[in-house]
Amino acid sequence: MMKTAQVAEERLVKQKAEFEKLKQTEEWTASSGLQQVRSLANLLIEERKLWKEACATENEKFFRHYQELNNLKAANASLVKEKTAAETAAKETGGRGACCGCVEGDCGCEC
Repeated sequence: MMKTAQVAEERLVKQKAEFEKLKQTEEWTASSGLQQVRSLANLLIEERKLWKEACATENEKFFRHYQELNNLKAANASLVKEKTAAETAAKETGGRGACCGCVEGDCGCEC
């Protein structure tokens, strides 16, 4: 009986040790999983930050292009008005230059 009790006690100690080892492994696995989740969350935060910076840069570039396009459209409209005014003035003068009355720069002027 004594031998059986001793064997049972040894088996119980061995099972407790195995249980503690398994318990530690499960805790490490859980903490490792949590660490991986936190690591991924930090990576996502960093990725989002980089995307925001890239988008801000692109938006600034597009806005500059948009402004330049609007400026060019305004300049084009101004030139169209100027051309129309010049054509109207040429019709009123009968095809003669506005400065000296020559026909299309015959005298060497730039009218």
